[in-house]
Amino acid sequence: MRRLLSILLLAGTLVACTQQTSEPTVEAAPAAAMSPAAWVLDNNGSSLYFLSIKVEHVVETHSFTSLSGQADTTSATVEIDLSSVDTAVALRDERMLDVLFEVASFALATVTADLTGLAVADLSPGESVTTELAFNLDLHGASNDMTAAVQLTQLADGALRIQTTSPVNVNAGDFSLVDGVNKLRELAGLPSVSYAVPVTFNLLFNPA
Repeated sequence: MRRLLSILLLAGTLVACTQQTSEPTVEAAPAAAMSPAAWVLDNNGSSLYFLSIKVEHVVETHSFTSLSGQADTTSATVEIDLSSVDTAVALRDERMLDVLFEVASFALATVTADLTGLAVADLSPGESVTTELAFNLDLHGASNDMTAAVQLTQLADGALRIQTTSPVNVNAGDFSLVDGVNKLRELAGLPSVSYAVPVTFNLLFNPA
């Protein structure tokens, strides 16, 4: 009988020790924060223009009419359909597509911009920030890092507008386009065409 009581006392002691040394219950971690706000490019509300300079001082304005893309609080991507080039001259459009851009091989130009550190999500409706925007341009098989002076504006309806405050100079030599520019010059019978092309854009991103 004494032996049975000893065994029961020992078992009770072990249970008590186990309860005292067990790990405390860990509370579940809070749910992850929501994904950053996202926007989708509005082609109808956006524009991209570039200038050609020929015979030293003759300037003409051209555009691309088909743009697509998206953005969040850290980056923005825009794809330019090169076949949508509009120079207001049909023959010149065809020559640019075939001779300059070679759209059969290089249908798109892609711009990827870094929005990190610009606190886009913190902008109040109607508030703007002017800054130097770092971006990468992938064009005609070449990729180069560039910067643009831009203004970012948070609109009242939640849309985001990004527009240049001064032209961005794109050099043909940086994108293997010099031969194409020279061929265009020869076809048009011009004495000179600038290799530097000023570009401006006004991009509207609507909430996704």
